[in-house]
Amino acid sequence: MDLCAHHICGYCCRSSCTNFTCTKCKIERPHEPAGNASQLLLHAKIYLAAVEYGLPGLVGLAIDKFRGACVVYWESDQFIVAAEHVFTASIEEDVSLKNIVVSTLAAHRGLLTSEGMRPFLQQRPELMYQLLTQNAR
Repeated sequence: MDLCAHHICGYCCRSSCTNFTCTKCKIERPHEPAGNASQLLLHAKIYLAAVEYGLPGLVGLAIDKFRGACVVYWESDQFIVAAEHVFTASIEEDVSLKNIVVSTLAAHRGLLTSEGMRPFLQQRPELMYQLLTQNAR
């Protein structure tokens, strides 16, 4: 979490900040989800249910929430759990959440060598191909 650029604890926030981020900056940073890493899987499941039941508003919201959770919780073991769910529970043509997973992995290449990620990646050569060719485009 980023420190507010203008933050002086107690002076600016009257000690009502969270992790040195004031209420004003939390509103300006909507990508930072409240809660914990378990919401990665939750938003993936909500997305898949919204697709199944044809709820486009909820589909869009779940995509935004999943993307925001990936920005914050990419280092968590829950990211691997959610990525696994995205790639096993969604149909092959549905790439909305898959593209977010690919973008997250591309942005944080160190994840590719993590112990928990290895079995997930080894089972998905198409994902590895996407990651290899992403910079070539």
